[in-house]
Amino acid sequence: MYEIRPLTEDDWHPLLRLTQARGTWLRERDLRAPCSAEYLLGWLGKDNTGRFPMALTDSGEIVAAMALSLQPANRAWGEVTSVLYVEAAWSDPARRHDRSSKLLTLWLAHCAATIGRRWVGCAVPPGALADHLMNIRVGGQYTWNRLRATLDPHGNRLFLLRAAARRRPGLDHLISGAFQPEAKEHEMADPPAECAAAPATPA
Repeated sequence: MYEIRPLTEDDWHPLLRLTQARGTWLRERDLRAPCSAEYLLGWLGKDNTGRFPMALTDSGEIVAAMALSLQPANRAWGEVTSVLYVEAAWSDPARRHDRSSKLLTLWLAHCAATIGRRWVGCAVPPGALADHLMNIRVGGQYTWNRLRATLDPHGNRLFLLRAAARRRPGLDHLISGAFQPEAKEHEMADPPAECAAAPATPA
C-alpha cells in the first residue's frame, strides 16, 4: 500500500540512500540531477516556512521523496498563488517501471484541489523526464501540459509543466495520506540558487 507522509529526522539514512542511488543513476546516463541531496535533507528539523518535505512509501519503505511548496521557487511562474509547486523530487531508480509517477500525479492533483489550488506545477529539463510526464494519461487524457520554457540560474533550459487540480474520490484505496499545510505568518526565504528551478516529479 502506498502512503504519502511528511519526512522526519528519523528518515535521514533511508532518504540519503535514495538520493544517492538516484544521483548515481542520473550521472551514469549523463543526466542532470534536480539538485543536491543536501537540499532536501537540509529541510529536516528546520523551520522551512511554506516548504514541505514529503515521502512516498510502499509497505513502509521510502520509494520517493519530494519537496512541496506553496510559493514558486522559479521566478518564471510570476506571482501565481493558485499552484501547488513540486520544487524537486527523487525516486528509487530500481522502481522506475512501477506506477508511482501516475499515482503521485493523481495524489498531487487531488491535494491541490483540496487546499484550493487550481494547478500542480513543476520545472523539468527537456528530454526523457519531460516526455515521461507529458505522456502520463488518466482516463485517456494527458495530465501534464507544458506552460512555457525558461532558464534556471545556471542558464540550463527548463520546461514549466502543470497539471489541473482535481479531486479523486476513492484515491485513498490506492495511495493514502493527506497534505495539510499550516498557515504561516512570515514569508519563506529564497531557495538556494542551485535549486531555484529544480526538476520535480520523479520518473
